[in-house]
Amino acid sequence: MVIDMKENFFLEQAEAWKNIPIDDVGYFNTEELMMKSDDVLKKMIIDMEKIRYNEGYRNWGNKWRSTLKLDTTHGKRVLDYGCGSGIEALQYAKTGNHVYLADINASNISLAEKILKVFGFKPIHSYLITNVYPFTGAITNKFDIVHMNGVLHHIFQPYPVVRAIHESLINDGELRLMLYSDIAWRIATNTEPPEDVTNNPMRKTFVRTMDGVGEWADWYDADRIEKRFGSLFTIEEFSYITSDDRYCTAILKRKEI
Repeated sequence: MVIDMKENFFLEQAEAWKNIPIDDVGYFNTEELMMKSDDVLKKMIIDMEKIRYNEGYRNWGNKWRSTLKLDTTHGKRVLDYGCGSGIEALQYAKTGNHVYLADINASNISLAEKILKVFGFKPIHSYLITNVYPFTGAITNKFDIVHMNGVLHHIFQPYPVVRAIHESLINDGELRLMLYSDIAWRIATNTEPPEDVTNNPMRKTFVRTMDGVGEWADWYDADRIEKRFGSLFTIEEFSYITSDDRYCTAILKRKEI
């Protein structure tokens, strides 16, 4: 079943995701964070990084950082698609990559740019994602890596977006994903993951269990990724990354089509 993209839904999502999640830390309003001084903001981000990456539930066993190659990627053109606060983009900047930003909300982009700046970095370019599928029309650069942390599972017509991302990657480029897993659906709803979550009565329960904002979420496992995007990408790696397997990561290698 395909849902029509409604402009008001997109605008509602853009407004909702102004309250960005800093995983394992909490939700923060981007406009309020923008009002912080550079010194205060920098200290906040350092503290958030410590919680998120050193002590956090999602980086159990360092699997988040290691499976997404945050510490072993160097000298690449990386687009952080759905950048939110820009903390993931900051990790790539720290390891010597050329970082680009894209987000549904202009205030998120401004915040991500400011966070990079207080650490001495600057994105090569920033893109505001508009309410026109496939949400990448303004993105004209070619990237080595497109990084989507906690984003794809919130897109209810994912194929056109992934197809456009495929076109924005170099021939052997990578799409890196962090996703809600099939096991997350089972934990949240005590039911088996449905083939189509659209009208499933447990979808809202799943959304609210996994996130405090937004109105749409789907689940993924390796088979679902292959079924939906196997014509575009090869799954190089797939991992469950938390102690309860509620989250997963995937590295997809671009296919020539």
